[in-house]
Amino acid sequence: MKAAFVRRCSLTGPGRIAAGRTIAPSAAAIDLLPTLADLADIDVHQSESLDGVTLAPLLRGTATDLPPRSLFTHWNERTAVRAGEFVLDANDRLYDLAADPCQLQNVVDAHEETASRLRAERRAWLADVFAGGDHDRPFPIGHPGLPTTYLPAADGEPHGGVQRSSRHPNNSFFTNWTIVEGFVSWDVEVLRAGKYRVEAYYTRPVDAEAPTLELRFANQSLRAMVVDGYDPPEISTQHNRVPAEESPVKRFRAVELGEIELPLGRGELALRAVEAPSGAVIDLSQLALTYLP
Repeated sequence: MKAAFVRRCSLTGPGRIAAGRTIAPSAAAIDLLPTLADLADIDVHQSESLDGVTLAPLLRGTATDLPPRSLFTHWNERTAVRAGEFVLDANDRLYDLAADPCQLQNVVDAHEETASRLRAERRAWLADVFAGGDHDRPFPIGHPGLPTTYLPAADGEPHGGVQRSSRHPNNSFFTNWTIVEGFVSWDVEVLRAGKYRVEAYYTRPVDAEAPTLELRFANQSLRAMVVDGYDPPEISTQHNRVPAEESPVKRFRAVELGEIELPLGRGELALRAVEAPSGAVIDLSQLALTYLP
């Protein structure tokens, strides 16, 4: 895995940022919030300090450098760290990006002290970020500031033959739903008890008979038929030069399933097929639950 860090960036802002100004120090996505807030003169209220730093002084030309720091990238249990022009990848290979921007020459033997320091920083960062565990996180429903909660397929689980459209969860949808034993579920926690309107974003064969779905949480449930067929073509593969591993993309239509009373608490929210007369249920991209005051 080659570590992806921002090496150079260039921005302009009439009257505030000089045209053609180039920022040399390394930056990362964690710097976006403090930078944009600084440029917009917005005070960011945080109970804890932000990981990123503002790049506004560099953009305005009132500073030319940032204090020394290390930047981390973490994906799929693999972590790389960058400090200055050196980057230590997830396999402990060290690269000098100033001399080798394509990361072709491992220089760990020539810079063992730097590699050792970055390994220690990575261990400390991982211990801090993942302190207390990372996997017991139910999906919250009914946050007071958000009237509608979206439950995407990427955060749910398929059962009984239902499959994801790709092994990569991001932007995937549930498909291959052909039998009533199949269902999809989310680990949720209801933060605000009450009545919710439920919509499903679906596709299904136009000539298939309408399936009947049941949504259940705790001892509450609702049932609805998805009457209208809707089967648009996939639109993400038309211009691919090579086969893509990521999920295909297609347009989904929202259908209202009804209203359900949700009690406070944590549990499994499950959408099942009660009847599938044509052996075809639906493809599902997400559910939307809107609190009804």
